[in-house]
Amino acid sequence: SEFDLFQSDCFFILGWGDEIRWVQTYEEGLSKMEESNKPLMVIHHLEDCPHSQALRKVFAENKDIQRLTKEFIMLNLVHETGDDNLAPDGYYVPRILFIDPSKTVRGDITGKYANHMYTYEPTDMDVCDDGEHDKSQDTASFGAVARTAPASADTATELLSPGSDYNLHS
Repeated sequence: SEFDLFQSDCFFILGWGDEIRWVQTYEEGLSKMEESNKPLMVIHHLEDCPHSQALRKVFAENKDIQRLTKEFIMLNLVHETGDDNLAPDGYYVPRILFIDPSKTVRGDITGKYANHMYTYEPTDMDVCDDGEHDKSQDTASFGAVARTAPASADTATELLSPGSDYNLHS
């Protein structure tokens, strides 16, 4: 079964919720994404960052988020990967990016801040629940990306770029 595919080689990270199964590396996440055809959710955070701690608490307490994470390959990073494509508007925490199975960073799924587009605060987590497109912010919700086909190149940033450390389109 699909559960068996991930059960043996995923691990749990304390504080983010008991139901989330995490992959251990970016490369493993990309591989699991290809195997399962599920999008990859990458959460960049720092353990001692108060904003990251607040986001982690909401993830752990929100049942809708816990349920929704089953629709994704989940990657939790406290160290950068070295791939600038995972920092399209800079290196900051917390930030959440989505990569669809075509290996494209979803540029249409962003938070509400123009200067840190991939930042989500605890009060922003209602975007996870409804799966509807938020027309006021022109961003898609977490739920919507779990149910949509891969983004087209005109609505997202291609993951592979000149000088990238990863040959993702092999």
